[in-house]
Amino acid sequence: MSIGAGGSSHQTLQAIFQEMHLETGRVAIVRLRGRVDIESTDLFRRACREALSGARVLFDFSKLSLVGSTGLLSFLESLNELALRDDTDIRFMQVSSDFRRVLEATPLAHRPYYDDESLAIRGFDMVSVLRSRDHSGNQGFGYLNLKRDTQIEPGEAVPTTRQDEEGPDAALEDSVE
Repeated sequence: MSIGAGGSSHQTLQAIFQEMHLETGRVAIVRLRGRVDIESTDLFRRACREALSGARVLFDFSKLSLVGSTGLLSFLESLNELALRDDTDIRFMQVSSDFRRVLEATPLAHRPYYDDESLAIRGFDMVSVLRSRDHSGNQGFGYLNLKRDTQIEPGEAVPTTRQDEEGPDAALEDSVE
């Protein structure tokens, strides 16, 4: 599936929806291209509602440009609306520093970001749990990634992975409360 608005002199937002079937379920990869603008964000929102509900979704920002703010709010609302669904898990890949600054000012700031597609897809085999980072000296929040089949009890230390300066597969033990 592909969406996009045409007819203008600049390349407006386009989204190419691809679907992968893994042993652990369906992953939708949405390759975003062009630039965010008002002409295409309504179509993008509608496509997200119809095609991505109930999926694990990886948004690829590698070919998306941030030029001005026209349509940006609608675009961010579309992503956030999808992220708030209980049956949908979204992640981001290849996010430019401009888009990161924008996303960090929204509730989407705490979603996992990846630079590599294979790592991002493997990340869907983990359950990301938002946790405070203040015990390690960092301010704010981060994700603790638990393997989906992990059976844990409150207070139990579990082996997990984290996405940070030590790499996505850095081992750690953390207590789950």
